[in-house]
Amino acid sequence: MDLGFAGRKSALVWLLFSCLLVAGCSDPKCQPGQKKVGSTCRSIERQDPSDGGGSGGQSNGNKTGGEEADANGVSNGNANGDANGAATGESTGETTGPSVMCSDEICNGEDEDCDTIVDEGCVNVDECAALPCKNGGTCTDGDGTVTCMCAPGFSGPRCEDNVDECAPNPCLNDGTCTDGANGFMCSCKPGFQGERCEISNNDCDPNPCRNAGTCMDKAGGGYVCTCPAGYMGSQCEINIDECATKPCLNGGVCQDGVNAFTCTCPAGYSGAKCETNIDDCAPNPCLNGGTCKDGVNSTTCVCPAGYSGAKCETNVNECAPNPCLNGGTCKDAVNDFMCTCPAGFSGKTCATNINECSPNPCLNGGTCKDGVNGYSCTCVKGYQGDRCEINNNDCSPNPCRNNGTCKDGVDGYECTCAPGYKGVQCEINIDECAAKPCVNGTCTDGINDFTCNCSPGYSGKTCATNIDDCASRPCLNGAVCKDLVNDFSCAPCPAGFTGKRCETNIDDCSPNPCLNGGTCVDGANTSTCTCPPGTSGARCENKVCGSLTLRSRADIDANRGCTEIQGDLSIGIAGFSELTAADFPLLKKITGNVLLGNQAVNRQGAAVLSITFAAVETIGGGLEIGINQSDSPRLNVSFPKLRTLDGGARKALFVSVSPVRSLLLPRLTTINGDVYIDATALCSADFGSLTSVTGSVQVRAPYLPSVQGDKLFISSSQGDFDAYGCCDLFQGTFCRDNGSASDPECSCAP
Repeated sequence: MDLGFAGRKSALVWLLFSCLLVAGCSDPKCQPGQKKVGSTCRSIERQDPSDGGGSGGQSNGNKTGGEEADANGVSNGNANGDANGAATGESTGETTGPSVMCSDEICNGEDEDCDTIVDEGCVNVDECAALPCKNGGTCTDGDGTVTCMCAPGFSGPRCEDNVDECAPNPCLNDGTCTDGANGFMCSCKPGFQGERCEISNNDCDPNPCRNAGTCMDKAGGGYVCTCPAGYMGSQCEINIDECATKPCLNGGVCQDGVNAFTCTCPAGYSGAKCETNIDDCAPNPCLNGGTCKDGVNSTTCVCPAGYSGAKCETNVNECAPNPCLNGGTCKDAVNDFMCTCPAGFSGKTCATNINECSPNPCLNGGTCKDGVNGYSCTCVKGYQGDRCEINNNDCSPNPCRNNGTCKDGVDGYECTCAPGYKGVQCEINIDECAAKPCVNGTCTDGINDFTCNCSPGYSGKTCATNIDDCASRPCLNGAVCKDLVNDFSCAPCPAGFTGKRCETNIDDCSPNPCLNGGTCVDGANTSTCTCPPGTSGARCENKVCGSLTLRSRADIDANRGCTEIQGDLSIGIAGFSELTAADFPLLKKITGNVLLGNQAVNRQGAAVLSITFAAVETIGGGLEIGINQSDSPRLNVSFPKLRTLDGGARKALFVSVSPVRSLLLPRLTTINGDVYIDATALCSADFGSLTSVTGSVQVRAPYLPSVQGDKLFISSSQGDFDAYGCCDLFQGTFCRDNGSASDPECSCAP
């Protein structure tokens, strides 16, 4: 391998350094087992007979390589002798020799020549015996140390580092460096060579460019040819074809040269590119004022009028052929001729027939037709004669019909028709019914007239008049008549009458309006009831009943017409499950008590009883519902119009019913007396209008979820109040106006 200049230099330094180590160099150093005294190396004599191993090692080393004084001998002798001697001496000294302190003093008090140096029992340890120097380095033992002399290309205390000869890069011109042992190798880019790529190759020697091209060597390899005009290519080997662009015009033939071309022009053209048309009109070859037009190697003469020929040399005969028409005679001239025309014709070529119709000789719109030296007239209808001068009489004979009058016109007439007729000849009878003059009837046409046949109820020329059917006053009993078409209407009749003419008195007793068996007497829009004993009123509607006990549907039906009960009303329901608003629709007042007692329970009846008195406004006594049996049905009690409860000696409102479900008294304003309610199953109660209770109030209804009504006032300050938790259950609905110290949570402001 070529190590290059740097590699060879490193090897030379190594050889010079090695020479200093051998005996033959001018500056000797002592070998192992010697000490330098002045400028002389002296052997160290050891007093201990066990030193033989060490001396033997030294002797052997010297004998093996010392006599020849080369680097290899020194290396082997040092290594083998030092290693063996040191090993043997140390072994003997450790087991048999005396223990002495070794000193680095050379003379140690001996004579000044130090011819003999006595080391009394000291052994030098050879640290080079372990071969600490790497990569071929040479070891030098010291006093407890070693020194490595590294082979070229290595460094470090033990020569362990390979010196990177590529740092910095020694290769020039972008060469790539590869490190070796004490050397490097450069890989050069194309165009360069040398150990460090320092030599540039010259690709222009010899010159590769042809046709006198100039070569320029490229850095990095290669070359570029600069070609002379007319050549191209990488080596200027191509002659550029200047004819490739077809520079020759007008059909010229191109011949290529070097950076040039030559055009061979066709006849009639000249110039480097045959771009110039040769002027063949110079001088002008045309005669008689002809105009020369240059061509390609030719001329064309444009002759003035009257001449012809290639050079306008011939006078044209304008009479050949004869241009004169209709027998005219031609006379030639220069670019012209003259015609002599026969009678009746004129114009340049006698082509014009003289128009004898101009001006028009025909009268009354007649049409003139020209002839040769003459004319003829075509007359419009109504005229005749050579010039249409005679008007024909179109009213003879008279064409107008139905005594119409005729007026003559030009090729026509006009009829003035008698009244009632129309048409050109008054032949059409005008239909006076076409305008539909009859408003309420049918039309019959006449001569200048019409007749209307009117529909019933109408009259007049056009049937426009409605006949007044109310003129005879047909409506009776004060009814007002309204005229119609061929009819009348008395409606609406006065109250109490009916019929077409309101002639019938309506029977106001059908159906009988009298109640409770009253007798009806009919009148005019009225009736009079004759009431039986016990009843009164316009309709005998007021039936005063005594105390009633209702136990069956028959009891209800028999007393349905009661408007007032003077006494008590006891309800004991056995044959029905409800009492509705329709059962006592007229009952407004009960002077006594209303009682629902145990005897009133329908033990055989339905599960729910509904009792409603829709019209009752006043109860003079108390309302008492007293049922307390577990098998009683659930009751719904409603007095929607009741306003006053006058309890009298009894409690005004007494409810002691386990199964009562609802108690609805929405318009009750006043309770005169005590209130006692103990209804464990009461679900709904309505006292929405109640403002006054004169007695005491006791309420126990633990399952009542809500009570409609704002307040229940107690006007009596003496009354007791026991609501059984009214604040939670009634939410302040039942309150007294003056409060109570014993029940402060149940009091509220008025």
